[in-house]
Amino acid sequence: MKIDHLKNEEKEIIVRYVMKCYRSSKQNVEYLEQCDLIREKMEEYRIERKTCLLVERALNEMDVQLRDFLLSELKEKKKVDLNKTNCSKSSYYRTRALAVDDFLRCL
Repeated sequence: MKIDHLKNEEKEIIVRYVMKCYRSSKQNVEYLEQCDLIREKMEEYRIERKTCLLVERALNEMDVQLRDFLLSELKEKKKVDLNKTNCSKSSYYRTRALAVDDFLRCL
């Protein structure tokens, strides 16, 4: 995926959307497995499972520290208080941009 021309904000929007799709697909896969509906909805199950595998593969290929940072960022519902972090504002945003870039590169 060619992303060099995108701004950091645009890249973050893409990552948040992909992760939203991932969470939805993961829930659907779990539901279909729990309710034993895989045979009846095989095509839907395959698509949802492929989405999960694609994102999980990208996460596994990422640098471990960047992956942990990205996942913690995506779990936060509110804006991060930079005073409570152990890094400067510039370091925080640089790490965030690196994590987003690494995820999209692996995707």
